[in-house]
Amino acid sequence: MPHERMREDPSQRSLALGDAVCGARQAVEESVIQLVERYRCHNPCITLLADADETIERLRNRHDLAALSDGPLDSQRAKVRALGLTARLERIVLTEELGPGCEKPDPAGFKLIQEWAGVAAGRCVYVADNPLKDFGAPWELGWLTIRVRRVGGIHQHLPSGPDVGAEVTSLGSLDQVLAGSVRHSVRP
Repeated sequence: MPHERMREDPSQRSLALGDAVCGARQAVEESVIQLVERYRCHNPCITLLADADETIERLRNRHDLAALSDGPLDSQRAKVRALGLTARLERIVLTEELGPGCEKPDPAGFKLIQEWAGVAAGRCVYVADNPLKDFGAPWELGWLTIRVRRVGGIHQHLPSGPDVGAEVTSLGSLDQVLAGSVRHSVRP
């Protein structure tokens, strides 16, 4: 019968719809993975903030300078290259190179820097901005910890804890803290 409708099997329609949804989900997951990989491996177009650049130049002839950074290794290496830090700092520690669990607040990276510098803990200074993870380990090791709490900074709204020894709004004030002319916590 030419005009007779063929009946669709509802279970076949459900299977086809389910296959389409699964296929779309897989395509989205693959796209996200590719985008994350592209982000982590790209060469960023970034520069240091002016006060950071000036501070490195001002202090590098008087102090051994090092950096400690968390994050995916390829991303961190690309940032170090883009910022030209290898030529300006004596030591760069990327915590992912140290192994799983060694990212801040773990003390492994801080200990490595202190051993490299060959100085007592009281001669080490750590400057950072995130009170949630940056200051606990160096404070416990006996380092002076200085928080940069920039106006408009990503962590500006977070309160400083007892492991922050001094706080500045710009790295331009760092020399004053290091010279002791800005009041900061004294450890017992």
